[in-house]
Amino acid sequence: MATTRIKNLLGIAQRGGFIISGSNLILREVARARDKSKGLVLIAADAQTPTGEDLVAACLGKGYAVIRTPLSKVELGLAIGKSQRGYVMIKDKGIAKRIIALLEEMEEAAHD
Repeated sequence: MATTRIKNLLGIAQRGGFIISGSNLILREVARARDKSKGLVLIAADAQTPTGEDLVAACLGKGYAVIRTPLSKVELGLAIGKSQRGYVMIKDKGIAKRIIALLEEMEEAAHD
């Protein structure tokens, strides 16, 4: 249920132009970022690449939130209307906060 809502929010963010997907594009965005409004970087559950390690380090170094999701690369890509994606950045604060809240709810439910 929560994963469906996360996918829906990702679709809304994509249509609104608030999504950057793919490790190389995210790394470029992080390097160019000058503003204080940091985004959220989501990592697919099955994403594991050497570039991904660099991406996580760069994002954390610049103050971005980085969270591994329960979504696979295929699910993450389909949610934004693209082929499989291991890494997705959400630049909208409101959508990012809602996704973080949903992921926290899922984690709490898993521990109960």
